[in-house]
Amino acid sequence: MDLPGPQTNNLSLETKRPPLLVKLTGYRLLVLALTSTFGIFKATFALEGQSVTPNSLDLAFGVPVTIALWWLGLYESIDPPVLAWFFHIDYSRLLATTIWLTLRMVARCTLAAVITILIYIIMVMATLPIIRLVLSIFRPDDRSVAAIIAVCMVVGFLEMLFIYTLGNELRKFALKHSETFRRFEEIVSRYQSHFMHSSCSMFLNSPTLCSEFSFKD
Repeated sequence: MDLPGPQTNNLSLETKRPPLLVKLTGYRLLVLALTSTFGIFKATFALEGQSVTPNSLDLAFGVPVTIALWWLGLYESIDPPVLAWFFHIDYSRLLATTIWLTLRMVARCTLAAVITILIYIIMVMATLPIIRLVLSIFRPDDRSVAAIIAVCMVVGFLEMLFIYTLGNELRKFALKHSETFRRFEEIVSRYQSHFMHSSCSMFLNSPTLCSEFSFKD
């Protein structure tokens, strides 16, 4: 009878799959912002034909900032974590929500502006022929200025009624979609609560004192 040999732990041999998207912590967002700013300034000076300024920018900005960012990057792997709100909290969802809501708001505002301009153009194009027709029927020499004013007042009243109706519909549309902005405020408040909790734990270093504060998710 053969004795079973030692079984290897298959779980320890399995490699963990990396997440689809890496975490966007405050430190990584700072690195992205500084790198983009440095590249934009250097490219701008290079396009202007300046050869000394980009090299001076490398020495005055690139080298010190690179050393400082490398030194800060060492704190990402420290256990227990230091400055969790800066090195460990993931802001990717908050950033994606902010970008999505901003693009959505800009698109809606642009659409509303285009619709308003088109309506104004259509109203002007529809009003001018009426005024010209009235002027062609009631000649100035007929002294029918009162009739011309009356027709213009009627046309203006109809235009004001149309604008009021359009504004009322736009107000209903804004109230209908106010739920989206409320959800965005909830996400922002959730990240603020995590930030306050991590800051309290770091500076006070006392779970008892931190538990006195109410952090709602």
